[in-house]
Formats: sequence, structure tokens, C-alpha cells
Amino acid sequence: MSRQPLEHTRRYGSRESGSSCQLTVSGSTEDGSSTEVSNPTDYTEYDVSSSVPDCDLSKVEDYGDDRRFSMYSMRSNLRSSRPVSAAPSYRPFEYDLNGNIIESNFEEPIYEKGDWTEAPSYISNYEVERELPKLPVITETNTLRRDVPQYSVKEVPLVDGNLIVDYSVSKQLLALQGTFADQPEAQTLRYSAVTCEPEETQDKGYKLRQQIYGRETEIAVCLTLEKESVHQFINTLQCVMENIADLCSRESSRFWNTDSWQKVVVCIIADGDGDLDCSFVDVLSSLGVYQHRSGSKMVSGSPVLAHIYEYTSCLRIDQQFYITSMESVPINLIYCKKAQSCGKVNSHRWFLNGIAKLLQPKVCFFIKAGTAINETAIYHIWKQFTTDNKVGGVCGNTNIELPNWYSTLCNPLLAVRNFELQTYKCMQYPFDSCMGYVIDIPGKFYAYRYAVLVEDAFCSEPLKDYFQKDISGSNSRKIFGTNACLAEESLLSWSVMLRPKTDWVMKYVDTVKATIRSQNSIASYLDNAKYEVNTSLGSTLYALSRFPSIWETNHSTLRQFSLSFKVLLNSLELQVNYFAMANLFSVFYFVCHATSTSDYDLFGHGWGNHIFVFFYYVFICLIFSQFVLALGNRPYATHSLYLGSMCISVIVCIYFLICLFYVACKNASNSSSNGDSILGNNSFTTLLFCPLMMFLFHLITALLQLNPWHILTGSIPYVLLLPFRVFTKNIFAFCHMHDTLQLGERKHYVDIEDGLLECVRSNNSQTIVLSIPTEEDVENQYHASRNNLHGDASDMTMNHIVSESQQSRMFADYTRSIRTRFVLLWALCNLVLAMILTQSLNDTSIDDNGYVKFIFWLLFSFSALKMMGAFSYATIQLFQKLRTKVYSPKHET
Repeated sequence: MSRQPLEHTRRYGSRESGSSCQLTVSGSTEDGSSTEVSNPTDYTEYDVSSSVPDCDLSKVEDYGDDRRFSMYSMRSNLRSSRPVSAAPSYRPFEYDLNGNIIESNFEEPIYEKGDWTEAPSYISNYEVERELPKLPVITETNTLRRDVPQYSVKEVPLVDGNLIVDYSVSKQLLALQGTFADQPEAQTLRYSAVTCEPEETQDKGYKLRQQIYGRETEIAVCLTLEKESVHQFINTLQCVMENIADLCSRESSRFWNTDSWQKVVVCIIADGDGDLDCSFVDVLSSLGVYQHRSGSKMVSGSPVLAHIYEYTSCLRIDQQFYITSMESVPINLIYCKKAQSCGKVNSHRWFLNGIAKLLQPKVCFFIKAGTAINETAIYHIWKQFTTDNKVGGVCGNTNIELPNWYSTLCNPLLAVRNFELQTYKCMQYPFDSCMGYVIDIPGKFYAYRYAVLVEDAFCSEPLKDYFQKDISGSNSRKIFGTNACLAEESLLSWSVMLRPKTDWVMKYVDTVKATIRSQNSIASYLDNAKYEVNTSLGSTLYALSRFPSIWETNHSTLRQFSLSFKVLLNSLELQVNYFAMANLFSVFYFVCHATSTSDYDLFGHGWGNHIFVFFYYVFICLIFSQFVLALGNRPYATHSLYLGSMCISVIVCIYFLICLFYVACKNASNSSSNGDSILGNNSFTTLLFCPLMMFLFHLITALLQLNPWHILTGSIPYVLLLPFRVFTKNIFAFCHMHDTLQLGERKHYVDIEDGLLECVRSNNSQTIVLSIPTEEDVENQYHASRNNLHGDASDMTMNHIVSESQQSRMFADYTRSIRTRFVLLWALCNLVLAMILTQSLNDTSIDDNGYVKFIFWLLFSFSALKMMGAFSYATIQLFQKLRTKVYSPKHET
């Protein structure tokens, strides 16, 4: 018997609330007569969520005011439609005229996550008509669903015109808290809807729990989250919690004790919801510092700019999402979710001008999600502030996470990146610390004394320049000003050090270690390089523009001269790096061209000239191809092309090194045969002695830090990838300058699913009618968050629609125009310099080439100065340790 497709409808909801959704089953019989079945059996047997676990009928596409929906036009990857527990795959179903379900003899194919654009032919005639309730409730089902909440309408009083609510937390959460659950700060979650700019929070009457309880805040930690995964966030949060536990475990300290957790506040600032991992809110909810549907988008007609949640939790979470309790060390958590995605500088603005202004901490720590710090890092930085009252900012060294000891031997890019970071740790940071100013503060982990960031009688707050680009918007941004804003660590440290009538300095602490994820691919290496190169350029130019301010401070004359020397040295390094392409190409040309002459013919019979001409044109084609690759697709899409260019650059570098060693050794042999000294005004001293001495300087400074292993594993890849680092890295960085310029551009996200509560103005101007989740819904949501962490949520991101304004598009065109002009000027300057050098010094022998000597001895001077700074830093640290051991009291600070 042929069966006609039936329009089917089913009811789900709650008998007590009367809230339901009516679905009607209708169709035609064999003789063509129509029939309709309404509520054929008790509706609890046909719960939609239990029968169709992978499809949420409340999340479908709207095709008009008639409320008609297509069942197979749903987006199955929406967050709310994902079931908490595993469920069987969906099978097609049919009804007979009595309303009984008829099992089909075939199975529907399993569909992948994504947008279903076309339904199977055998159910293409189905159409669902729904009557949506205003406040649906969760039915009795095995699958917990966040899109069917339970609310209770209450009238909530406003606090100084602000919406501030204390929500009761889940009983399951309190059970995990142990004995700390009896404390009032563990029983409620405090929510504040901020409708003003961060600078106005104090004037508008907003208060945090630390103020209400009358506690003094010694340390405030700002943990910023942008595009990192939930595992990176958990790793960083674990490290911060371990540091707080370390502070509370210092029994011999005169300041820290078991109750010291009350002096520390951890503030998590999320840069909107646009790129967040969807398991991020489940982690926060499991810790107790967030509840679903506990925020409002509007308060008294004003849009909410930030949602602030406060909770004190004893819970810990590991990388496997398992929750453990540590009753002895509670953590004061503040979660601030911005309504817009505006970048890290804007997150720091909310922290410093908003939250820190209310807390008034002594020291502010800044850490980026994905950074792992050692368990004593916070204590050692805090101790640096307490022992030296002239220290305004402190940073530590940055390491990359190495999977095993031989990983740098297998991956040359990893070895190069590790060598660069370790060189900064051994040479650059100690030298900068002796000068009193760290030019490139690592943006992963650093700290400032809060007193140096606030306004006084002699200086408007340094944060004014720091946040100027964020407050004024994109229209007023300029090319180098925006680049300096991206180097906010260096810009802020320079502003702090140059405060009028003060003598603040920046210090480096070698005992503080921050570990970041390793960059194993060419694409990740280049993405990281474009920010480093551009921010270094912008910060150096900003320092040069503020150079006269050095003499307006209260620094000693010696310190002022050292700072002036440091700025001039940085400007000289900037010029060398700006013309790095022309310098390397010219040195390659002069050294390799020498092997084509009769005096230094490497292979004889004129083969040296033929080989030189071949590599000369290969080098030119390699440089040209880097511009095409950089201005083309993203490096993730052109991995094979970049890998090929890297291999070619290694071959060119090997040829260059062979020529360099041959010319140097041949010159030394000639000098020895003539009875002259090997060391002197000759090519051997320039080409071989200087590089060997620079290598020796690196080795000595590494031994001073007791960390010479990167010299053994990274020296050869660092030298062989020299053309790749100079050409590919710089070309890619400058050709993507517009990406760094747009890093702080505001992005407006429109939620596909609205998970915020309803807030309606009441007749009383001092109250608001609020739809608050019931106790049952709070329990269900917490249970769902715990279960979701062990599901497939970690591979998903929140679904949002980005609304791009006309102003954003105009700013994007402006940044691309600036990028094009800068790259054109930079490329032409290097091209002209290379042409002048190769043509004017073409007939000059390598022994008499003054430009080659100038480049090699200039690099030698840079290394020698940094080695002297490293020696001075090691000597100062040694005397400080000896003085501490001799004169320190029985109790530590």
C-alpha cells in the first residue's frame, strides 16, 4: 500500500506551566480523503528532544511571519543544538492515521556537522508548523537543553542606577567547595552590567566585592583572552592558581600567609565572543564565575558595554577538564566579558581604567592566555618591587615549549626560534636592564607598579598615550602611532620611565620564566614574525620621538646619558635592520664575486665565475618571489612554496659560506707565506675573525646564564636560515603591516542565539523587572556545563555574525594604502643602495672593500656591547645575592 507523506505535529512542554508548542499531523489516505490527527497520544512519549537528539526544533531558519520552517535547513553546529550526552543517530519516522510511529526499513545516512542545504527526497515534503511559547521550560528528557530555560520574574532594585544582581549558585558547585561553601562569597555569584566607559565606573557608583568586604588588594592579575583555545586558557589559569598557592604557603614570610588569597584578585577579560572557544564558558561556569542567561544587553535603555562576574572559588580544572577542590587556597575571580571585540589594548583599558581603579592594587600583572609561568614567578616579581622602590616595571624571559630535548634537532624553525629567544634572554635583556629600560618587553607576562600608572600633579597619567588610539578610534590613527600602540608593552614602559619629576626604571628578572607554545610550521613562524618586526619598528620610532623627555626626569646624570645612549643605539640598529636586505645582498655579491677572479678562483678554469653568475640570478629570483608570496595568499595556503623557497635560501647560504671560508683562508695563507700577520687589515680578520668572536660572545653569555644548550642545537640552523630570516621574514612582515594596524579595530558581533536574560523597565524608576533563571534551571545548566566539557565542545567556536561598518572598510583601505607605500619605499631604498654598492665597488678587491668591513665590525660592536651588559648584570646579581645572604633577617619578605 502506498503511503502519502503526512504533515506531523507533536506537543512538548510542561503541564504545570501550560507552556507548549503545538505540532499537527495531517495528510491524506489512499482514497484521497484528508485527515488530521492532533495529540494522538500523551505528548510526553513524543518529546522532540529525545526523539531527534541531533536536531533542535527551536533553532531553525525563519522564512517569514507565518512561522513556517524547513526541518533540514537547520544549522546542526549551533551551540544550543548540541546534546550534552551521547545519543543515537536520527532515523526517519512516519505516522499512521492512529498516530502510531511506523519504523522504516531503511536508515538515513549520517550527516556531518555543517549547514544542511538539501533534505533527502523521501522526506522533502515534510513541513513543520510551530507555535512558539514566550517562556518555554525544560521537559522531562534525557538530554539537557540550554535553549529551553526556566525563569522566574522578579523586580530587582537598581544600585545607584546600575544593574547589580547576586545570583545563587548551584548546589553541586557548593558541594565541591567543601568547607568554604559556608562563606557568603562562595554562595552567590555577583553580576554587574556596566553601561558606561571604563573610566566612568567609579563615578557611576560601581563597586566590587573587594571594596564591599573592605579588603586591600596587593596584586591584581589581568588575564587577557582573544583567540586562544580553551586548553591554553586552562594551562595559564592553572599556573596563576599555583602561584597564588605558593604565596599562601610561605610560612616564613612576614607578609604572606594562609589568608593571603584575600590580597590577590585574578581578572579574566574576554575580548567579546567572536573567536572564543565554546567550551570557554563551560569552564568558567564549572568554576562558578559564570552562569548562563545571567546577563542583560540593555539596562534602562542603555546598552551594556561589559558584563562583570565575581566569585570566589576553591576549584581547580586540569587539561582533561576534571574538577578538583583545594579548600585551603580560594581564588578571587573576576570575569569581564566585553560586548565588542576591540583587541588587547582595549582589554587592558577595561582592566586599568575600570577594574584596577576600583581595586587600587599595589602591583598589576599582565599575562596572555596560552602562557605558562613558573610557580614562583609572581612572588619574585612582587619581591623586586618591594626591595627596590625605584622599579616601575618588571619583566621576565620567554621560552618556547619544547616537546623533547631533540625537537630542535629535527625542526630547524623551532631551533631558530629557540635560539632567538635564548639570545634575548642571555644578551639583550641583561644589557637593557643595566641601562634601566627594557626596549622589547615580552608581551606574554610582565608587571607594573600601579602607582606609576595613575595621574599626579606633574604628569597626566601615562595611560593617556597608551589608550589614545583606542579611545579616539580608527579615524585619527596614523601609521607609526598605531604600530607603536601595538607595541603597548614597550610604549607603556617608555611612558612610565619618562614621567616628569620621577626616576622610575624597568628591570629584568631572570628567575621569572614564561613559556609559550612552539611554532612548528613556517606559517606560524611568519605570523609571529610580522608582529615582532612591525612592533619593534613602531616602538623604536616612538622612543625617538620622545627622546628629549629623558632630560625632564629626575634620573641621575649618568642614567640620563645611559638612556640617551640606549636610544641612539636602538636607532642605529633600526637603520641596519631597515637596510638588511641591501646589506646581505651586497656582502653576498662581494664575497662570492671574489671567487670568480683569478686570485680566488674556487674551482679553476673559470668555473668560479659561472657558478657565481648562476647563484647571483637565483638569489635575485628568490628575493622577487618573496614579494609575490607575501602579497598573495596566506602562508597556510602556500606552505609548499614557502618550504621550497626556504630550501633554496639554505642552498644559497651554503654556497655563500663556502666562498667566505675559502676567501678568508686563502687570504690567511697568502699573508702567512708573505711573512705578514694573519690578523690585521685583511679579509681573514673581517670575514672569519669577527663572526667567530661574535659566536664566542654568545657562548660566554650563555655560560653566564648556565644555559648553553641552544648554542649547540640552534647555531647551525640559525646561520643556514640567514637569507630566509632577512628576506622572507622582513618582506612578509612589512607586506602584512595592515594586519597589525587593524589588530585593535572594533568588531561588532551579533549573537545567533540570544542567551541573555530579559530586562524590562518597571513603573518604579529605581527597580527593573528581571527574568531570572530558577533554581532548577541553574542546577541543569551547571550539570550541562560539566558534561559538555567531556563532549565535543572543545573543537567548536561560538557562532556569531560580524557586522562590518562602512568606517571599518574605509580604515581597512587606509591601512592597505599605507602598507603599499611603505613597502614600495622600503624596497626601493634597499634596491638603490644595493645597486650603488655593487656598481661603485665592483672593481674593488675584497681586501680593500670598506663597506664589507664596516658591516662586519658594526655587528661585532653590537655583540660586544651586549656582552659587557650581560657581564655587568651578572655581577650586580651576584653582589645582591651575597648581600641578601649576609644581611637578610630570619624572615623573608
